[in-house]
Amino acid sequence: MKLLELYLTIPPSINDYYGTNPKTLGKYIKTAGKEFRQIVNIIRFNLKIQKIVNTKIKMGVNWIFKDNRIQDIDNRLKCLYDALTYAQIIDDDRNIVEMGELTKQVDKTLTRHICKVILEKSTFEKIEYTIPDYLKVFL
Repeated sequence: MKLLELYLTIPPSINDYYGTNPKTLGKYIKTAGKEFRQIVNIIRFNLKIQKIVNTKIKMGVNWIFKDNRIQDIDNRLKCLYDALTYAQIIDDDRNIVEMGELTKQVDKTLTRHICKVILEKSTFEKIEYTIPDYLKVFL
């Protein structure tokens, strides 16, 4: 069941989103991260999106870039989770338990990189695992 389909500007990479204070070694949100979170918050407010609470979520993302430059899409996922939580679109990014479609494409007609986010109710069931012998040495 689809909960939400949303177009956003693309989040900054994790290196531009989070920083580390050299004195305290604590993490903080850099300017690019704060700006992206604000964009997501404004979109949520303008579209009157209700927060998705206590729901296990399957999330898909279509990354749409304006050019062919090399882009690392997984480097941006945590930033997207964080912004969706900050803007109160989802109550907690720990509720994203399943990844749907992750695609990367180029549209040279765009002036900015964008992404389409699809949030669905997860139907993920617990999977039973048998740990292989070669891995047990490390556990």
